[in-house]
Amino acid sequence: MLDKSSTHRLIGAGIMLVAAAAILPVILDGERPPELDVDIRVSKAPVIPQVVIKPAQPLPLVEKQIQYKKLNKAIDTPVIKSKDISKKETTKAVVKKKDAVIKKAVVVKKLEKTAKKAKWTLQIASFKSRSNASALVKKLQAANYPAYTITTKTLFKVYVGPEIKRTRSESLKQEIKKKFSLEGFVVKYSAN
Repeated sequence: MLDKSSTHRLIGAGIMLVAAAAILPVILDGERPPELDVDIRVSKAPVIPQVVIKPAQPLPLVEKQIQYKKLNKAIDTPVIKSKDISKKETTKAVVKKKDAVIKKAVVVKKLEKTAKKAKWTLQIASFKSRSNASALVKKLQAANYPAYTITTKTLFKVYVGPEIKRTRSESLKQEIKKKFSLEGFVVKYSAN
């Protein structure tokens, strides 16, 4: 014998089956509703013209010329002195009397090959806080020393330099020791 809740469930399932048998033939009569009749047509794909790209051509060299109608004297170009330039070659300005055309001076710079040489820097201090390191850098820069910081994982290191010659870094060490009472040590420069 079944309890009351099981009998109610069986009666409800029977009523649902009878209702489905009566209503489903009306719904599923086989006719397609007119709103579902959609005509889908695919047009031809657009024709994209093929673009041919020519390889790049070098630009022609153009001399800058300044035209003067009346010019009586030849002009020499001044030689500019710089710390980084070891040799300079300059050409003098050319003056033509008929057209009075002056060509600009061409300066060829030959720089020393310092990349292969070892560079040296002076490590002054290491700090845990950025503010202390920045304060020391500002103090050193105010005294015209090329000071900078490098940050490692936990420390802020203060350096002065770099210098090409180790002897220059050693002399900076002695100057800073006298002026600021800071003991540093010379290390190889690394551009990290």
